[in-house]
Order: sequence, then structure tokens, then C-alpha cells
Amino acid sequence: SQVIRNLVNNDFTPKTNIAIDLKLVAGGTLLPSILADSGPDVYLGLGQGDVINYAIRSALLNIEGYEDFEEFTSNNFNEAAMIVLGIEDADEQMHYYGLPETQGFPMMFVRIDILADLGLEVPKTWDDLMACIPTLQANNMQIGLPTDYKIFLYQMGGTLFADEGMRINLDSNLALDSFETMCNMFTQYSFPYKYDFVNRFRTGEMPIGIAGYNGTYNHLIVFATELRGLWEFVPMPGYYLTNEKGEKYLNNVSVSSVSSIVMINGCENESAAWEFMKWHSGAECQVEYSNEMVAILGDSAKHATANITALETMPWTNKEYTNLMGQFNNLASIPNYPGSYILGRYTNFAFLSAYNDKANPSDALLAYINTINKEIERKRNEFN
Repeated sequence: SQVIRNLVNNDFTPKTNIAIDLKLVAGGTLLPSILADSGPDVYLGLGQGDVINYAIRSALLNIEGYEDFEEFTSNNFNEAAMIVLGIEDADEQMHYYGLPETQGFPMMFVRIDILADLGLEVPKTWDDLMACIPTLQANNMQIGLPTDYKIFLYQMGGTLFADEGMRINLDSNLALDSFETMCNMFTQYSFPYKYDFVNRFRTGEMPIGIAGYNGTYNHLIVFATELRGLWEFVPMPGYYLTNEKGEKYLNNVSVSSVSSIVMINGCENESAAWEFMKWHSGAECQVEYSNEMVAILGDSAKHATANITALETMPWTNKEYTNLMGQFNNLASIPNYPGSYILGRYTNFAFLSAYNDKANPSDALLAYINTINKEIERKRNEFN
């Protein structure tokens, strides 16, 4: 809050002559303030799911109508960051309700010292990863994997929604294969379901793991200083697919999520709010903010900015930069549709049926498809 305050006083206000009343508020303050008709003009750090939930209830203002919107977003953010902040109306017109502030995504963390001792290469495909299992398990080591079927779904070339979000696509053969692949990691290959990755990574019990790059990198930098130079974060393992020309390529996309800066309905000065949104999410401010945070708190405060230029200019080592940008330029993003919240609930039920009760993963998932589609249809009808 203090860093942003200083940047506003020293940069934004002198350049634009726009005064900013910056307030640090408790979590959960936004909803009651909007209901009380006393919300802010602009809110920082709203999660991508909340953006659409607020937008469909007319709590946010759409911003794609500004003349420089398209140029600004194309120059500063990747496509994956913008997809989750937009939704179509009943006339199939796309509306966007925020600008990306942070962007996180999973990457693969590896203990290169342990893999070298065991004679293993850093996996580039899931087949490579699976080939490591016998050697690791023979040495009482494990691989850390989140229960996220969407990684496999998008790497196999699938999508989560069908018919422009009218229904879920999880009953397709590809989606069922991806869900079963994820479940088999835990049921057939004994991947741990619950674990503290940073601790196990530090001790060497889990020399390979997939986790969000932003929080995990920052944590390891200060938590495991004795391992400096002995670990890396690298792009995700993937699958080889064939394109339209018959050429094989490695699809190792990672699914990203963002937090954003939004304009609240009832804003008294929309043009000034738009200028602040552009300034805060723009390259210059994000670079200054990131550098100031690192200067104060060290590498543990590296900011997972969504701004392309700002991320590139942060103080990464050459190898860190190469690996990070290799994944940053290869991201998938899942649109947010009304009723999306129901997905995590029922897909987790299906996974737990396979994990705890040895149910067939595909059968367990198919049992919830109608329930999921009914909720999506109900929400779409409710909000037109």
C-alpha cells in the first residue's frame, strides 16, 4: 500500500493532475460497500471468478468501449490474461470488465542435484515423467502433482466448455481421457494426494513437483537458501500432438489465472478511473512497483505481474528468465461463464470417488454431467 501510494504521488498525479484517495481495506469489504452504494471507483486485486460474478450483476463497468482499449491490452497482456475478464452478452457482443494485474500459472519445480545423482533427465513430456517413477520410488521419493484435470485436458487439445459456454465439455472422449489420466496418477501410481510441497522439496523427498510459479518460487528463495543453485523451475511436461500440416509439436500449455483492477458501477469520474487503471497495470508502473518491492523485501517479493514488459524486466537470472518466458508465452486460459463455480465441486466429488472408493473415473464424472449442465443453464437464464 505504501509503495503504491508513493508511486501515485511521485508519478501518476504529477503527470495527470488526477488526485487519488488510496485506501487499504480488509478482505471482503468490496461486496458490502457495493451493496451499501458506497463502493470505490476502482478496486485492485479482484480475482478472475469474482470479476464475472460482479459483472453479470451489473456491479462493474465494462471497459472495452474506450478508444485505446484494444491497443493498450494487446501491447501489455497476453491473450490468456484477457479471456477470463470478458464475457458475451445475449447479443454475442464481447464485454471486458477489468485489466490484468497479476497472472499466475503452474510450472514444474525440479531438484537438479537429486536428478543428476539418480541419472535422470529433467522431464519434457509426461512419458518422461512417468519413466522417472520407478527410480524415484525405489529411492523412497515422490512426485508432487495437483488434482487438476484441466492441465491434461488443454494439453491434449481439448476445451472445458462446449457451444460457447452453453454446456460443459467433460462428457467428450478427450475430456474423459484427461480426467482418467489425472486420476490414475493417484490411484495407480500412488502420487500423494495431500502434501506440503515446499517442505518435501527442500528435504529431497519430492524432487519433482508441479506448483504455481509465483508463490512457490518466492517461498523457496527465502525458505531454502541452502538449495540455491540446486533447483530450477521449468516449463510443464506435455504431450506431442500433430498439427494440420502433419507436423509433431510439444503441447505443454499451462492454465493461468489472474487478479485484476476493475471499475465499479457508480464511478463518478470514469475517464479518470480509466487513466488510473491503465497507469497501474501499465509497464512503467508495474516495473517500478516490482523493483521497489524487491528492493524492500528481497527476491521473496517478486511480483507475478501480468504485464509482459514488466515481467521481462524483473531481475531474473538468465536461466530463470528463459524458463519463465517459455511458459508465459505458452498459456491456456478458461473463460468464466455463469455457474462455473459448480465445476470444481462436482469434479472433485468424481475424483474422490475414484481415489477413495476405487470407482471408474469416467463413470464417476459422467454421473455429474447433467447436474453441472443444469446449473450452467439455470445461471445463464437468470442473468440473460
